[in-house]
Amino acid sequence: MRINAVLAGAWLTAIVVGAAPQTPPQAPPQRPPVFRTGVDLVSLDVVVTGKDDRPVTGLTKDDFTITSEGRPQTIADFQAVTIAKADRLVTREMVIPTVDVASNVHLPTARQWVMVIDDLHIIELQLSETREVVQEFIRSLPKDDQVAIVFVGRSDFSQDFTNDAGALMRTVDRLKSSLGLGQGAPGSTIGAEGSPEVAAAAARGANRERHRNDDATIETLKNVSNALIRSTYPRKAVMYVSEGFTTTNADSFDAFGTDVEASPVSSSLAKDTMTELQRLMKRSRESGVPIYTIDPRGIPDCTDFRGECPTRLEEYVIAQQQMMRYLAENTGGRAFVGYAEITQAVDELIADNDNFYVLGYYPQPAPRDGKFHAANVTVNRPGLRVRARAGYTAPAPDAKTPTAGPQMLREVLGASLPVSGLSLRAFAAPLTAIDGKMRTVVTVEVVQQAPPDGSALSDTLNVGLIAVDREGKIQASKQKAYKFSGSPKGAREVTYCVNETLELPDQPMTLRIGVASAAQGTAGSIHLPLEVVDPDAKKLQIATIAIGFAGPPRLAALPPNALKDLLPFQPTTTRTFAATDVLRVYAPVIWKGSDAAADVVVTLRRGDNNLTRYEKVAAQPLAGSRRQAILDTVVDLHGLQPGDYLMEIAARVPSSENRRTVAFSVR
Repeated sequence: MRINAVLAGAWLTAIVVGAAPQTPPQAPPQRPPVFRTGVDLVSLDVVVTGKDDRPVTGLTKDDFTITSEGRPQTIADFQAVTIAKADRLVTREMVIPTVDVASNVHLPTARQWVMVIDDLHIIELQLSETREVVQEFIRSLPKDDQVAIVFVGRSDFSQDFTNDAGALMRTVDRLKSSLGLGQGAPGSTIGAEGSPEVAAAAARGANRERHRNDDATIETLKNVSNALIRSTYPRKAVMYVSEGFTTTNADSFDAFGTDVEASPVSSSLAKDTMTELQRLMKRSRESGVPIYTIDPRGIPDCTDFRGECPTRLEEYVIAQQQMMRYLAENTGGRAFVGYAEITQAVDELIADNDNFYVLGYYPQPAPRDGKFHAANVTVNRPGLRVRARAGYTAPAPDAKTPTAGPQMLREVLGASLPVSGLSLRAFAAPLTAIDGKMRTVVTVEVVQQAPPDGSALSDTLNVGLIAVDREGKIQASKQKAYKFSGSPKGAREVTYCVNETLELPDQPMTLRIGVASAAQGTAGSIHLPLEVVDPDAKKLQIATIAIGFAGPPRLAALPPNALKDLLPFQPTTTRTFAATDVLRVYAPVIWKGSDAAADVVVTLRRGDNNLTRYEKVAAQPLAGSRRQAILDTVVDLHGLQPGDYLMEIAARVPSSENRRTVAFSVR
């Protein structure tokens, strides 16, 4: 394919994507899914369990019935999904990311999860247990599942969606710093010392704080549920890790069906919390986002509380656990509380999502009123429990599809999840220091359908980049428009690269990348987690690993020669290679000091089989006392057996050393 690329416009206005303090990064409110009359399928993921809460497999399309507002619906699509239990390797070597490419195309059986760590309701005494929950969860998921981890009280510790076990494992290291401000059961004696007046004032302040914390947690769960509404994954779920809410009174206990005595919280505060909780549960049911709750304490005893043991320990624990059950059972999830073995609870939680059914139907009639329309799924076998999304939201009468170009680009960049209208795969590489930041190369691989008549493809692409930190603040942005034409030469698809650069600060962030096609009237986006090294740090650092094919470029790129001053080859987003490929590998090594060279070892690892080569790379002086050595080498894959590999680059100077790895496969 030959592409002629021309810059079509000047800089466009950056899109502001922000979030309120101490909450997870938020995008603009999402519109409900659009269901056009007689065209779009409503898809429901359904979990069926028996009396023992174990998933029921082997059901067929004929075992299910869908009704919508009393009208039977025809099941047009049926799929039974079974996902094998995984046991991922989670080790200290995963401190460095091993997945450096993101895609908005996923397997039809992959799942999307959000783990919400309620650090406002987990006390520091539960650090070990909470760490065990997170590690077991990461270890038990297949590599194709996407996971985000959200801290309620410390949004800056959160991790955006990724399937990189290394990035997820780093959240474990942040747990220790997040815990310590959480509230335990209402019966805690902390702050109750002193005269009756002082104790009463302390109790009133604690009650107000409990109410604020409960509301902050509910708001976080709402935001997470809203974000997952537009997920294209067939199954998505929230895993809520908490000891349980602490704003309770007699009214709320009645809702749980228990007779325990109320804690001294005003009725108005407790009712307000319950109202918001019910709104959350309704939204989750309607959007098909079940909330699974898990208590890291297992079976609580007096060692799980600060200060003296509460005099009514059992009552307070029951109250918290009942609220956890109430939330899970009213959103289509399950509660895992009171487990002696916390890893067993995690395993059962994941197993509940390993077997499910996907049912699709075309609503008849198909309203356009902007309202929610209920759907009910049943099975024709007695004694089984069915959990499914409660329905769908129809479009408003005047609902319009955004026009292609800048408007559609803003839509996908502002979405809280990647959009799959265009097939995209992206890679970003911080390469060189400039004014205290790292100049970063961004490569986006775009796949478009070729014209059915075999004619040349002509299009205008609007491309946007936004770097967002963990608090939702924009750190860098760029937008451009390109015109191009290309010949598919009989192929059904046209694939090419778009290259851009950004100057990024040294911190973890998410790079939102959007591409809108005027010719196809659609757009896609990717969210790429990225960690940028500090170019002024004294410790030796490997800024990135960029991989390309040795020899001439295999894909056309636009704009032409955009990277010639930064990278001597076109990086590839491919991480599956042939045994006949020869790769070119580029890795900048940065440190402070007077050392004239860095020792670099490149190792290909596959199990116990390692192929190692050694290189001494000369250093180039940078500003001040900084030094930089560039590894630019060739890695020949000839003779490698098919399988999964790690490419590890280890660099050392006398005063410091570091390493970085990239995962790839040979097929």
